[in-house]
Order: sequence, then structure tokens, then C-alpha cells
Amino acid sequence: MIIAPIEPQYLLAFGIALIAAEIVTTSFVLFWFGIGFVLVSALSALYAFQNGSVQLAWAFGIGAALMYLLRARFVERFMSSKEHHTDSFEGGGEGVVKEGRVFFRGTYWDADVEGLEEGEKVFVERLEHGRAIIQKKP
Repeated sequence: MIIAPIEPQYLLAFGIALIAAEIVTTSFVLFWFGIGFVLVSALSALYAFQNGSVQLAWAFGIGAALMYLLRARFVERFMSSKEHHTDSFEGGGEGVVKEGRVFFRGTYWDADVEGLEEGEKVFVERLEHGRAIIQKKP
């Protein structure tokens, strides 16, 4: 199907909209198609395409090629954390069994409280991955 040539400013606006929509999806797919539309917009300003179908085909082709070549690198670079955070705490202190969990330092922690009474004091050895490692207090 032949459609009328699309004005460069419309291609540019659609490309920018796709790039902006990438902020919501964070999948690095729309971004590349947006870049394709921006590039075809610039190309359309320099070269008069005879129909819009060719413009759309170029935009999607450039976007697909860029996505195929560069997406994995971008995802790895922008979505991976360089810092290694651990959610553990060594030290210990006194906690109290409340509501089937251990209340320690102002926070409720999951713990193995089987056989312990509500309100019973326990010794929290450490915190690991959102769980309190406890010992029954003598």
C-alpha cells in the first residue's frame, strides 16, 4: 500500500515519543525504534521520499537492526548494579517475639519462632537476607 510521504517533523515527534515511552517500559526496545524514526526524520529532511511506506520501512528496519546489534550491551550496562549490597548484619542484640515474628531494632523480622511464646525475649545473632537468626535467651 502506498501512502503519502510523512513530514519529517511528524517522524521526529513519533521517534521522540517512543524514546520517552522507553522510560516507562525500561526494556530497551522502544528506544531503538525511536532512534530509527529520528534518523529517518533527518534523512527525510535531506532526501524526498516518494511514499510513506518506504519511510516507515526504513524506520522500523533501522530500529530493528540497532536493537539486534546493541540492545544486549545496553541492558547489561544500564540494568546491572556495579555495587554489591548485602542485606546482612553481624552483631546481635535483644529482640522480642511479636505477632509470629521477631521485633528487633524497630523492625519486624521473619525468624524461626516455633516453640517460642508471644512476648518472649530472644537473642538476635545476625540478620541475613531479611531473616533474623535467633537463639532463645536463657
